[in-house]
Amino acid sequence: MKNDLIIKFLAPFIIFLTMVLIAVYFIYKPIYRNQYLNSHMSQAMNIDIIAENYLNDIKDDISLLSKNLEISSDYYYFGKFITNIQNTYKNYLSIYFGETISYSKGGMFINTLVVHPRTYDHVSRGWYQDALKTNDTVISAPYLDAASGKIAITFSRAVYTNSQLMGVLGIDFDNMEDLILKAKKYCDYNFYLVYLDGTYITHNNKDYILNKDITLFNDPIFDEFKDSFSSIDNKIDLVKDEWFFIKRIQGTPFFLVFKNSAEDFYNSFNKIMISFLIIMIILIFLEFLLVSKIAIPLSRNLNNAINTIFLMKDGNFNNKFEEKELNKSGVAGKLNNSINDMQSAINNLVSQLKLNIQAINNASNEISSGIDNLSNRTSSEAAVVEEISASVESLFSAISSTAKNCQLARDMSYEVTQ
Repeated sequence: MKNDLIIKFLAPFIIFLTMVLIAVYFIYKPIYRNQYLNSHMSQAMNIDIIAENYLNDIKDDISLLSKNLEISSDYYYFGKFITNIQNTYKNYLSIYFGETISYSKGGMFINTLVVHPRTYDHVSRGWYQDALKTNDTVISAPYLDAASGKIAITFSRAVYTNSQLMGVLGIDFDNMEDLILKAKKYCDYNFYLVYLDGTYITHNNKDYILNKDITLFNDPIFDEFKDSFSSIDNKIDLVKDEWFFIKRIQGTPFFLVFKNSAEDFYNSFNKIMISFLIIMIILIFLEFLLVSKIAIPLSRNLNNAINTIFLMKDGNFNNKFEEKELNKSGVAGKLNNSINDMQSAINNLVSQLKLNIQAINNASNEISSGIDNLSNRTSSEAAVVEEISASVESLFSAISSTAKNCQLARDMSYEVTQ
């Protein structure tokens, strides 16, 4: 009974704690997951800021050069100016400017890297034509530069004077390593620079870079974004054991794509859940100690009460409680004293009942004896009555016979008279 009582006390508490643990798991896990992703996104945004500032600096440089041309069309001075910039800022592969007339047709084309042959037609080039379509700086798709053998990006901008097109200014940038190194100073996340069509500009595996057959969308995690990639501004999620973050570099066709292991998320969350579980076990243990302190004495008292009741059922009213049991305070003491008092009261009642039953039995015996005597006397009187009855019957028979004889005599006398 002691064990049953402890279980009945503990079971609701254990069920409650288990439900709390389950609720914590299903409610807190999404919250912790969001906190985890937001934390990583916050750090990843530092890299985005670096990349955005880096590319904006190039756009600012081309805007500055454009303003310089708008103010003065002295190409000799401008050529020396961009050469000095080229020598000062090693990040630029080349800086160039082409007039509206093709170089192959006698137009002006200035380049800080190489001297192009007179057959070079800069006007028909993509960087030139794309710049004419907008008033902003145009950024090209990444390509492998033939001169440097590096991945390069072209920034081009149309230059106008008094609303008249002067030509197009361009900067070839090929120092991706510098961008990556600066970004790596702020966090050690694994990330890639990706073009609008999913082509890798940077990757740990060089075979992936500018490979149209192996793009970002070959990765199962990013396959679902194939048709909507260009419309993504930022997207972060956790898939199985990896987290990813896609962030478009503002004002460019480039994306920063982060993909890293989420093992630390699961380890941290599991540690939290294990901590909750340990706390739950400690609470159950403390509850067990408290219940034991209450349930064991209570169980002992209940057992004594039950044993006393069973003995009373069998007619034994002499079970005695120990003095210390009767002197207990609280409900246990009241229970013991109540059972003891009840036993005494029932014992007295049964004893009195036995005495009354004995008295009734004695009276019954006396009545039975009197009835027997009365029965004997009644039997004697009945015999006398029977004798008298027989005599009366004999007398009646004699009288009847005499009457018949008299009647016969009278009849005979009448006949004689006739």
